Amino acid sequence: MGYAHVCIWGGSTFLWTLSLFDVGRSIYAIYIEHVLSNLNWIVYIGGVVMLSIDAGITGDTQGFLEMAIYALLFTAAAWLIEIVHGTGTIKYLNPDWAYADLILLPSWLYLFIEHEKSFLNYDEIDANPNPYKADPSQEDDQEIEEFDDSRTDMEELAEEEVQEANDAIDVVSD
Repeated sequence: MGYAHVCIWGGSTFLWTLSLFDVGRSIYAIYIEHVLSNLNWIVYIGGVVMLSIDAGITGDTQGFLEMAIYALLFTAAAWLIEIVHGTGTIKYLNPDWAYADLILLPSWLYLFIEHEKSFLNYDEIDANPNPYKADPSQEDDQEIEEFDDSRTDMEELAEEEVQEANDAIDVVSD
């Protein structure tokens, strides 16, 4: 099982390093879409099963703790991160990627479901196509220096509210 981890995530680490230098980004996107999405669940579930069998055979606490930690850290946490962030990562690496799924499903699954009508497809959401572009509505906002100094008005209002609250307390206490 260790070899499976090294092969799958070692390859992912290598391709990630290359993508930092804008080399092989589309290959890394294909790797995530087809290799990682299809094999990660097999490796995670296989790891839990193998560690459970080992813990059952040896019958010691260490084996059960190893299985529990592996199940929590890898199978639950890492798999969840891969599923949730996988499609965003593919879209980042390959902006022309045509799908808009919320979670990363195994690519073989799309042989059995119609992708366009998938309940996971959220094309109808009106997402901002340029999320990092400045909002044009800010052009008519006042500059901070142009604001009136209304601090004294606010202080007077606050003092009046405090006085009204004190008067109410006095009435209740009488």
